[in-house]
Amino acid sequence: MSIDGYIGIHHCEILVTDMKVALSFYVGKLGLKELHNPSSFSESKWLKIGNQQLHLTYHPINDANEHRHFAIEVNNLSKLRVQFEESGVKTKYAVPIPGVDRFFVFDPFG
Repeated sequence: MSIDGYIGIHHCEILVTDMKVALSFYVGKLGLKELHNPSSFSESKWLKIGNQQLHLTYHPINDANEHRHFAIEVNNLSKLRVQFEESGVKTKYAVPIPGVDRFFVFDPFG
């Protein structure tokens, strides 16, 4: 299947068990800039890394199966969702972000 309209990676998310330590590393040592993140993501810190973002999300346990993802920016999200569903790729709505349309898909490994 060929999907048209991919722009590029928008962000990657990683889990951290200590936000203070994570910010000390990513902001203090690597020099990334902290961005404003929506209140619906109060357990997260969003950082600017070039034209993309790195999302740090607090999680008390380092669980490899929880929340890990990368986001792809596209031209026409509605059209892409229809293409996925027609080809048998299941989609799932995500926590709303004001002004942002989004959904999740899962690879064969979850």
